[in-house]
Amino acid sequence: MSVGTAILIVGVLALIVWQIDKRGAWRKAGKVILWCILTLALIVGAIGGYVYFDDWQAQRKEAEAAKIELDALRSAGLTEYFGIEIGMTESEVRYVLGNPKIHDTSPDGAVWKYKEEYADDFRAVFFLDGHVDQLQCGGTYRFDCPSLAGITIGDSEAEVMQRVGSVLGEPNLLDDGRKFVTGGSTKGRLLIGLSRGRVSILGVIGTTKAKVRGTAGN
Repeated sequence: MSVGTAILIVGVLALIVWQIDKRGAWRKAGKVILWCILTLALIVGAIGGYVYFDDWQAQRKEAEAAKIELDALRSAGLTEYFGIEIGMTESEVRYVLGNPKIHDTSPDGAVWKYKEEYADDFRAVFFLDGHVDQLQCGGTYRFDCPSLAGITIGDSEAEVMQRVGSVLGEPNLLDDGRKFVTGGSTKGRLLIGLSRGRVSILGVIGTTKAKVRGTAGN
């Protein structure tokens, strides 16, 4: 119920009460007005409380999910992102995401990019010997990519270090100025790409032998 609707309902109720007995109308009007103000305050308070509680629940769920992912990162590792798992074949990826918008090849293997025309955000799947070796999602805004271990697009480097710094290794600086850091279990590592001190890429990278491939954002 909106605030406008609540005001309309209170006004109609006040008119009905007033018409029931017009004797001492002004005295009754004062009481009705006070009653209406109190009722409206209760309605607005209830709406505000619901919105606050709903937002608190959403933040709590996000925090719980981040803790689960961080625990998994330390033990079993992260092996899945945006519906794709490390080790999937090209056919399996095509079944989930469809045909890629861009199909690149490199000495390290194929790179499939899923990106809408004129959009800044992207999702990239890297293959090695025909199987998924690395997953990346990049963008500008926090809603461009799913969060990983409580990290979202746009977070500062300080926030990253505070939340997952204990599991991250040494940074890897690329020629284009981007910085990549990885960490986690040998079965699957968290991948974070930083640009100008902010997270611009999130992903999952395979075994410790797999190297960071930073071509997806080009």
